[in-house]
Amino acid sequence: MTDYIKYKAEDFLQDDYFIHSVLYPTLESTAYWEKQINEGMVSAEEFNFAKHYISSVTAEKELMSELELNRLFKRIEKDTVKRLQKRRKAFFYGAAASIALILGVTLWLLPPEDGEDAIMYAGSQHSKINSEHIELILSDNEHIAIEEDHASIDYGQKGTIKINEKPLDKTPDNGEKMKETEFNRLNVPFGKRSSLTLEDGTHVRINAGSRIVYPATFDKDKREIYVDGEIYIDVAKETDRPFLVRTSGMQITVRGTSFNITAYESDEASSVVLVNGSVEVKSKGNEKAYLLKPNDMLAKQNDRINIKQVKAQTFVSWVDGMYICDYERLESILLRLSRYYNVKITIDNDAAELRCSGKLDLKDDIADVLNTLASTAPVVYEINENREYHFMSNPLKK
Repeated sequence: MTDYIKYKAEDFLQDDYFIHSVLYPTLESTAYWEKQINEGMVSAEEFNFAKHYISSVTAEKELMSELELNRLFKRIEKDTVKRLQKRRKAFFYGAAASIALILGVTLWLLPPEDGEDAIMYAGSQHSKINSEHIELILSDNEHIAIEEDHASIDYGQKGTIKINEKPLDKTPDNGEKMKETEFNRLNVPFGKRSSLTLEDGTHVRINAGSRIVYPATFDKDKREIYVDGEIYIDVAKETDRPFLVRTSGMQITVRGTSFNITAYESDEASSVVLVNGSVEVKSKGNEKAYLLKPNDMLAKQNDRINIKQVKAQTFVSWVDGMYICDYERLESILLRLSRYYNVKITIDNDAAELRCSGKLDLKDDIADVLNTLASTAPVVYEINENREYHFMSNPLKK
């Protein structure tokens, strides 16, 4: 066994046996460390601090996969140890509060070393939006709730942030510009919308029930974000620094263009609609790259890819508070309205397959919008005491 008598906390954090003992304790490993401490072969202070560190970082994970464990090892070795060495005094005297502040405590802030899948890893750690308010979560795990139905968030230079034109009193601990690897997350619940201006000038409109993960400051050689939900994005043109949008099933690469992405992780289908410029789309599990031109729509369902010409403005009309339907299934229309207004809407099988065309004003009350649908399609709906709507086919109107 290794001689641990001179080990500091940062040395324990690079020791495989120690980390495995903390994550997967056994009677044997527990007895071993107790004996080492009792016999003075291990510093109890250094040991307990390192143990607390591992427990804090993995607090949200009951069991780590081998891949996640490897990522933890790499992140500790490459980044966190340096900060531990610089801030040792703050850790020991600040107790748990200092640990939470410096580490960010949640595992989703520990991306893989290579950066290639870092943004995907960061985004995949929190698949649910639990707050009823729009929520900005900063890289130190500070949660900022925004009560308005719409939030405008603007990142300026040197890590400055404005929320609805008001500066956020938040700067990095060391007074320097935020690091590329420090991810922020914006959660937009059902019934809410948001806009986000990134530090390069890229503008993102975020629809209801969506989340976006992004660095406060982009890398020098690329710009990269993660999306779950629906966004309309106008990418700032930079010829030497491509922009990547990742979803759970696709990667879209652009240099300067406008397009709409609908990719809710809860849905089987996802799509990319190009307004102008050009984008390259790769599907998960498929090496082929699809190059889209304006008014192209790439639709993905399971492993099937279909590309067709559409009227792009139809698919981005939600940005202006309108919903344009072009021979669309009623079930799909009601799903979008359910998310937009944060109401529960169900539909029977016969009515689900009906096709509708027209224009709905999303600035109207939900009752007015549903009445418009019911007056033009052969359907009726009822509403229960919980304000849940149910649509049914109406043969008398056919």
